Amino acid sequence: MASLVNEETATLLQHIKDAIEKTTANDEERTFVAFTCYIDRDAIDELISAVQSSIIKQGGHLARVLLFVDAGEWAKQRIDRNELKRLVRDRTGLIKRVTIAPAWFGGKLFHAKCYALIGPRDDSNRRKGFVVLTSGNLTKRGLGLVRNHNVEFLHVSQDADLLEEVSCIAKSLENERRPPKEYDQRHADLMVALELFGSGVFYHKWTSTLSSVGRFTLTLTEAGRNASIRSDNPFSDYESKRETVSREPIQLNQVFENVGRVFPRMFWAYYSVDTLLGRWVPQSVAAVIDERLVSDVCKYVDEIKRIANDKQLADTKRILCDEVSGYFREGYIEETENVVDRWHDRVRQFRDDKEAVKLNIINYEKVPDVLDSANRSLVLKMFKGVRDRVSVVRNPKGLKLTIASYLEGQNVNLDDAFSDLAGRAREELMHQGRG
Repeated sequence: MASLVNEETATLLQHIKDAIEKTTANDEERTFVAFTCYIDRDAIDELISAVQSSIIKQGGHLARVLLFVDAGEWAKQRIDRNELKRLVRDRTGLIKRVTIAPAWFGGKLFHAKCYALIGPRDDSNRRKGFVVLTSGNLTKRGLGLVRNHNVEFLHVSQDADLLEEVSCIAKSLENERRPPKEYDQRHADLMVALELFGSGVFYHKWTSTLSSVGRFTLTLTEAGRNASIRSDNPFSDYESKRETVSREPIQLNQVFENVGRVFPRMFWAYYSVDTLLGRWVPQSVAAVIDERLVSDVCKYVDEIKRIANDKQLADTKRILCDEVSGYFREGYIEETENVVDRWHDRVRQFRDDKEAVKLNIINYEKVPDVLDSANRSLVLKMFKGVRDRVSVVRNPKGLKLTIASYLEGQNVNLDDAFSDLAGRAREELMHQGRG
């Protein structure tokens, strides 16, 4: 029987369940085999659960599960093979007879899609069961489990010769098509990297915009450029460049120097590690950073509001308007429509934006949910970089020591170790605050 599935008819998963019910009898033993190029965890969960329940419904029992996936695609999966085996065992009750194996064809794509339920040879040396030949991968879209599913081709056969051939192919894949060891190592590294980086936050080094927020800039005409190099320079209060002059009427930068440093100079060196995506910090330490910023930002905001209150801004705005009018009458500056208003609005907006003030305190910005979109190569490259960095440090300390011990296979509980680091960070910042 050949048909299109996942259209307005039954799904590929439903066809597999129907085939099980038609070909399985009481007390019959079956092995479930799947060939696929792409997989996802939820689809495996749904399929194996459906296979097991359908076999039990007919009074049969599932003896083994064999799942083969393209080696290259398997290497991209963000799930550990042992975890996937545990999932299948939980759904089937099988203890040992679960095989989940990457199929390696020398870099070529294993693009086969097939689902089969195969019985042992009977007295006439023939097998019972069925084979589903299809275009549908072992994914939610392939099985028809989501709204935007694929339309797939399907052919169901109970031919004993075909069952024997699929059984032989499965045996060959299991014994002869294992990928090189470096594939397994690369996937193992990916799992470690995701576990490690997934328990923390990336911080991107952020360049302060204070100079652009508070700086008032005018564009010079040729007459203005000539005047700026005279002995009676009319722009003596301004910093002069070839085309522009500028100054900071309100010293926002001074606020961050006067109030003091929240985080010690060595804080990031001790509690973070450098990666391609910025400084990586354990989540528990990031929480301490957030706590400190929330508690300390008010000191900075209060000082900014003191020097940039509404009256101070209004008075400075009048002075700047007078300066601009005078320079323009003399032909020293280009027409600068609303230049004073724009400066005034920038300073006021910054003054009232606590998040912008926090960025200028810490000079780092969180990178949101980066692992959701980061590709496998980037994650592995970051992991290799971190591993190399911590391995060459003679006496690693802080986070680097924790990571080095973990990667060396020592008995390190990351949650506990990161919690200890967070406690130390909190104590250090409290001491910094008292100092």
